Amino acid sequence: MEPNLINTNDMREFLEKYKEEYTLKIPQLLEEVKLKTHYTKWSKTILSAYQLEPFETELLGYKLGRFLKNEPPISKHVKYYFFDSEDKIVGRLEYNFYNNYEKEWVVTRFLYIYIQGGIFEIKLSSSHISEEPTKINRITYVKLLNDKVIESYNLHNDNRFSKLVYKYSDNRIVSIERDLWIPNLLKSTYEIEYLDQSAYIIWEIEDDDTKIKIYPKS
Repeated sequence: MEPNLINTNDMREFLEKYKEEYTLKIPQLLEEVKLKTHYTKWSKTILSAYQLEPFETELLGYKLGRFLKNEPPISKHVKYYFFDSEDKIVGRLEYNFYNNYEKEWVVTRFLYIYIQGGIFEIKLSSSHISEEPTKINRITYVKLLNDKVIESYNLHNDNRFSKLVYKYSDNRIVSIERDLWIPNLLKSTYEIEYLDQSAYIIWEIEDDDTKIKIYPKS
């Protein structure tokens, strides 16, 4: 099923369908990550060093984490990123905290599934490292055009749903429009102002066209 991402209700149904399908396949999908992993990267940051949705971390006002050169000792906030032979991410493992009673780490796992025209990110329920999670907490789908993310959709297990549309100029994202249902609709618009090739400012545009700087915070 390849979605025509026009009708929001259709997209919600699309995510619900795949969430149900992938929930039944969690053990198989976890095994596929092991089989596909060609190399691993690491970070030790509260927020991830990888984001499927462009500017996901920056829209929260924070800088994207950095990968480490070497594997760190296991501790809180350590994250593993698993890549296949084509340099595509296939999984992620985040260490949340150590359960002193059970003498085990509690972790969160992410799965990445590639289909024609898009990519899924599956956030599984937290579990002990020795246990397989049984539920999906969030399913994200990004739609690609010429290998660029042009739309993204999120469905949470508490029924929150969001849609983001990315607009490009000169192969760079210059604005993002977000619709968020919680359950009432909240609309947000962001503009990205590029200072040079690597530095940029993200502004949130208010209804009266006032600009509020959200990244970087300083």
